[in-house]
Amino acid sequence: MLSFSGGKETGKKAADLASFLTVRPLDRSESWCYGFRHPPRHERVGCKGGAAILKGRAMSNGGDPASTARQPQGRQRQPDPDPSQPPGERAEDQLDRLFSLSQDLLCVLGFDGYLKRVNPAFLATLGFRAEELLSQPYVDLVHPDDRAVVLAELERLRKGLPTNSLETRYRRKNGSYRLLQWNATPALPQEMIYAVGRDITRHRRMQELERQRARRELQQSQEALDVTVRHDTAELTKRNHNLALVVEQRRVAEEERNSLLAEREYLARRLLYAEEQERQRLAYDIHDGLLQMIAAADMQVESLHRLQPADQLLDEKLDSLSHQLKLAIQEGRRVLSELHPPALDDFGLPQALEVYLQTIAQQAGWSSELDITPKDLRLEPWVESSLFRIIQESITNARKHAVTRKVRVTLRLQRNRLRLEVHDWGNGFDMKEALAKIASGESLGLTIMKERSHRLGGSCDIISEPGHGTKVTVNIPVPAVPL
Repeated sequence: MLSFSGGKETGKKAADLASFLTVRPLDRSESWCYGFRHPPRHERVGCKGGAAILKGRAMSNGGDPASTARQPQGRQRQPDPDPSQPPGERAEDQLDRLFSLSQDLLCVLGFDGYLKRVNPAFLATLGFRAEELLSQPYVDLVHPDDRAVVLAELERLRKGLPTNSLETRYRRKNGSYRLLQWNATPALPQEMIYAVGRDITRHRRMQELERQRARRELQQSQEALDVTVRHDTAELTKRNHNLALVVEQRRVAEEERNSLLAEREYLARRLLYAEEQERQRLAYDIHDGLLQMIAAADMQVESLHRLQPADQLLDEKLDSLSHQLKLAIQEGRRVLSELHPPALDDFGLPQALEVYLQTIAQQAGWSSELDITPKDLRLEPWVESSLFRIIQESITNARKHAVTRKVRVTLRLQRNRLRLEVHDWGNGFDMKEALAKIASGESLGLTIMKERSHRLGGSCDIISEPGHGTKVTVNIPVPAVPL
């Protein structure tokens, strides 16, 4: 039944010979057997046929221990003596000794789910006695989380499919678990499964420790990267034990910085909101208080003019007073519009700008262009109010100093960033002088525009040249998409 080339198989573990494991049926006078597949012909030096291993012993056709191999019909070449086999020891005894002394786990499992035979290494690994293992279902030894996998694999074996390198956990007698790796081959006629296992618990634990060590080394290398580019190797070695503290301090500082930036942004928004609320309150006070009083005074002047007898000098005085009061009412309404344009609340930024530019164009006698994309742009109220103030300040500067005949306002939303341009074709100014005035606080209008842009988290760029007009460009992130 066994035939090997001689010395090269000697000393190998049973798992190393698993590839030769096979099962064959015997003739009518023989019982079931298990053994090892014959190696390729070029490795053979002889063959012992006819004898069978039954429960670790070589049995003849009559059921007695076989001392010689059964000869098939016809002439057969006798095997050469095996120099690795002690004199007088039969191959069957050698295989039985291999089964008993193997450090790998060898077992025979029936299709009924019970173990039929286990070797001493199997018993030593799990800590059970043989009768304890053979009397309980095999699957009871398997970890609950692995039973579904084992049952599925047993089903494959019952169909004649072999198992290769199956890793599952098995319970020891003391309650702990060991990780075993199995190779198994089914014998369908005998309804048996022959398996070779190996305890890989320590191997897997060492692999996990090695992975943890590698992860720690990788993490340490990553943390040391920033320091490496700034310091030489000697300094890095000296400060390596402080690296974790440095990284933690950097992380805390970054969190504090982000927190301060978020708080600053929140306060800036609150300031803009409070400023707009104050402007709205002042507008209401002027409208309901001062303008009403001026309007009432104008009405009294009109009444006095009608009641008094005709007097040319008095009529002229009353007409002049009435005219001044009407101018005051007109100026008050203009101030109201600049403090808090009603269209901004009612219709949004596009409509408010359209009304504002038309009014200014009529008063100043110039042409105006407005280009907004998208046309129905709506932003958060405090953002719309701040943008309106920036445009308002730019137009006011152009009206006072530029002597222009044309103003164009462009507002575009692209990928949650807003770009505003206010362009006039007036006199322009010297940028160096303007920057010096901004730094000294003399140019209040330009300073206010830049400050408002920064409060929105954006930037404000002013380009001007004497005789070539002025362009104000504002870029801000938009916290809300168009409605």
